[in-house]
Amino acid sequence: MFVRGRWEPAWYSSTTEIDRDGLPYWPYVPGLVANILFFGAIAYALLLGANEIRALFRRACGRCPRCAYDLAGDPTPGCPECGWNREPATA
Repeated sequence: MFVRGRWEPAWYSSTTEIDRDGLPYWPYVPGLVANILFFGAIAYALLLGANEIRALFRRACGRCPRCAYDLAGDPTPGCPECGWNREPATA
């Protein structure tokens, strides 16, 4: 249903005591951009930041940040299990 140039669903009545303007044709762009940035930052922190936090905890416990191999008695730098922080072998 169209009311004063705006689309309005059937359940949304503008004939009540409070006169509503209906729903706009186009989104409010500054608000849309703000929502994308805000919720995108939260999604980044939850999805990608979890790996960084896990790696920090592993390093603090003396383990490899990539595979969690125990590096306590290894004299060489890096991880012998997955090759993290190791120099490539020269032939």
